[in-house]
Amino acid sequence: MSFLLGEFQLTFPTPVIPTYEKVSLFLTLQTEHDECGSGQHNCDENAICTNTVQGHSCTCKPGYVGNGTICRGRLAV
Repeated sequence: MSFLLGEFQLTFPTPVIPTYEKVSLFLTLQTEHDECGSGQHNCDENAICTNTVQGHSCTCKPGYVGNGTICRGRLAV
């Protein structure tokens, strides 16, 4: 016995004895928030903000060093 469910073909061995159970399905929809574009980030003004799935990351611009939230200019040697 086969059933078409959306794009999926469900096939069951015969004979099929129908049984029913109550099934609960919970979906969590995650929406991406643009921290970099909205200015809601903690990146230094001398850092590049990049959006990620979990939030954002900060990387110091060329010529600067640090962890992204604090970037200082390199000393010329």
